[in-house]
Amino acid sequence: RKKARDGRAKLRASSSGKQKIKQERKRYAQSELGKNTKRASSRVHNAKRRQRKTGLPFAWTNADWLDCLGAFGGACAYCGSPNELHQDHFIPLSHPDCPGTVVGNMVPACGPCNLSKGAKHPSSWVADEVAFTRIDRTLRVLRGELQAEDLA
Repeated sequence: RKKARDGRAKLRASSSGKQKIKQERKRYAQSELGKNTKRASSRVHNAKRRQRKTGLPFAWTNADWLDCLGAFGGACAYCGSPNELHQDHFIPLSHPDCPGTVVGNMVPACGPCNLSKGAKHPSSWVADEVAFTRIDRTLRVLRGELQAEDLA
């Protein structure tokens, strides 16, 4: 590590080294890995910014997302599709009852469901009462209000 830090410091000290570092950063930013990393960090940054504007809590991690995906079987909470899952606020940020971006308010939603739901409250958007109850009970398990055995 020390050798790598010293080598990088030498690069930064010279003008040609600074140009080399700029070229490396540019090449990385244009690579597929760099683009995906930027997209992921932008998503997180934008979500946190929206949270700050609303004043609601943001307590959501990648581990929470993986737990949520597992609880819903890796499929859309609304229609069951496994394609292109988004992180959706079950109760939208714009609704006065929204607890924020926290465990128990986030569900996986496919693109079409997430976009058609928009900022609507789930009770008015989910047409199937059985689906609404199933989603609500699963979220209660994630919040720790119910045991997984109670879902049967």
